[in-house]
This record gives sequence, structure tokens and C-alpha cells, in this order.
Amino acid sequence: MNLKTTLHRKYTKGLILFLLFSWILTGCLGKEDYKAYKDAAVKTDAIQKGAQSVKVAVNQTLFEEAEPQNVTTLKGLETLKFDLSGQFDYEKNLALYDIYYYYNDLGNDIKYIQKSETEQYIKIPMFKDYLKLNAQSFASEGSNETTPVKGEFGSADIFKTIIDEIGIEWNTMIQKENIFVGEKTTIKNEDGDVKATKFTIKPTTEQLELISDRIKTSLLAHTDELANAFNQFSRNGMSTNGGAIANNDSKKMKMDAEEIHALIENLMSNMTITHYEEVAYVDLDGYIIEETTTIGIDYTQTDQFTPLFKAQEIVINSKFWGIEKTQKFDFPEIDESNSKSMDAFDFSGDLAE
Repeated sequence: MNLKTTLHRKYTKGLILFLLFSWILTGCLGKEDYKAYKDAAVKTDAIQKGAQSVKVAVNQTLFEEAEPQNVTTLKGLETLKFDLSGQFDYEKNLALYDIYYYYNDLGNDIKYIQKSETEQYIKIPMFKDYLKLNAQSFASEGSNETTPVKGEFGSADIFKTIIDEIGIEWNTMIQKENIFVGEKTTIKNEDGDVKATKFTIKPTTEQLELISDRIKTSLLAHTDELANAFNQFSRNGMSTNGGAIANNDSKKMKMDAEEIHALIENLMSNMTITHYEEVAYVDLDGYIIEETTTIGIDYTQTDQFTPLFKAQEIVINSKFWGIEKTQKFDFPEIDESNSKSMDAFDFSGDLAE
């Protein structure tokens, strides 16, 4: 079997679990503590229109003992980036986002366009046509909100369950230890100089160990649901006629509950959260207008577990501005002559001139 393909599958499985782990960690740490911050988090989640940006950067350090051929393959995975910036109006089902991702030493720009509840498109610069999306696959169940990142893992119920389970214990811990601090400050963003309250979470080593054990327990209790979610993601997100993985490889990407259990057990037993810090700014209207989360993780190599990387650091920065203000959308002209569905889209041709 081709080494690069093997490493890609192995890395993809580990990366998906790592991103899930990070999502769980940031999901439960940012939602509970002092009433002012908790209320701000709820209020920010309910924003119906405005502008936002999200920047994600993952830096990874290779093991020095890695074989030369492996190093060549993995070098391009040391830095991963994802940037999203744009406007939205959930009440009118409108959105316009510029998306940039950097992976395996390659970067690409994508534009996401939502013109109505049923009209959603992606524009990839190298192709002349717009790719029309299946709106249903991107809509979150029971919600009228639609964004370019929802729905890939199928039902979000299992992830919400895990986050809620961990969040209860985390909330108890941080209230007991009183590690959450707020201070008055001023920050500059697209709205100008904004007065805000700065909140900071920086857990101790013991607290990080405690929450890491709780995450492991919760993940292991839901291996069946996680396997279903992973396999649905493999089918929906990776096996299209233009996707990164061919149909054959997509089948080999499938994992059952036992494999998910082994992966979680090995990963969580041989990793250490070295540091965690979250900084959030809440404006006078009670919205979180900027938030940065930094997570550091080290891995231990054993006879039973050979991680691809020695260390990882993930930084997530999100901003909101123009909150609840009328947004002006400069949509391109899109009709049947310059757009195609996923099934009809020719990923091997129809290149832009």
C-alpha cells in the first residue's frame, strides 16, 4: 500500500478526533462561569445578523525519530490554517463568506454564498462554475441557522451530549477554584474603539488533568455514536467525485466502535494538555466581540502507540462586529448557466480561464 495514502488515512482519523477533542474542550470551557460571562455567551449565540471572522491555526511538531520517508510526507502537515470572514443574516437566510484553508503546503480560497434558504453555493477560483450545495445537508436540525461548516458530522446531538456532560464537571471546578477573572479594558475592532470586560481562563496543571480524564470517560461512553458520526463524515465529506479520497479509500476510512474505542484509549492515555488559555472580551451590550483560545498538547510514543506528531498547538480566534445591524450583501450573479449541483459538477474540467 502507498505510504502517503496510509499516512493520510491514519492522520485523518487522528486529526478528526483531535479536532473533536478541541471542540469539546472549547465548547465546555467557554460557556460556564461568572454570570456576566455566561449571559454573554448565551446572548452571542443568539445573534441573528452581523459580521464575523474565525481563524484557526494548528502547529504540529514532528518526532525527531521519524523515518526520513515519513518526514517528507508529513512535513506539509506541520501547519494547518483555516480562516473564515464574512456577513450573515439568519432571519433572511443570507450569508457571504470568504474562506481560506492551508493544508499540506497548499492554500486555497473559497467563497461561500447563501442567497436564500434553498440557494447555497461555493465558488472555487480554479473552476468557472459555482458549486450548488444541498442545503439540507448543511442545516442544523431544529434550527433555521445555516453556515458553511454545519452538518458535516451528521447529527450534532452526540457532540452536544458530550459537551454537556463535561461542562457540568468543568463548571463546578472553575467555580470552586475561582480561576475566572474579569477586568475593564478597551479593544479596537471594525466598529472602532470598544469598551469591554476582559475575561481570562487559565487552568492549573491539576485541573487540566482532571478535565482530560473526564473527556476520555465521556468519549469512551459514546463510541457507537462517534463511530456513526465518523463514518457519516467519511461518506458525506470525503467521497464525492472531486473529494480528497476516492470511493475505495472512503470505505477503508470506516471505523467501528471497537476501533474508535482503541483510538480514544491510545490517544488520551498518551497525551498531556500542557497549557490552556482562553481570553474573551464582552462589550457593554453584553456580546462576546472577540475570543481567543490556545491549547497545547504533547504526545508520548510507546510500543502500543505511535503518534504522528510530538506536540500540537491549536489557536482559535473569533470576532463579531456590526452586531444586529443591517448587512449589505454584494452577491454575484448566479443562475443555471453558471452553477451546477455536486453530482453534475466536473471537478476534472470546467477550469476558469
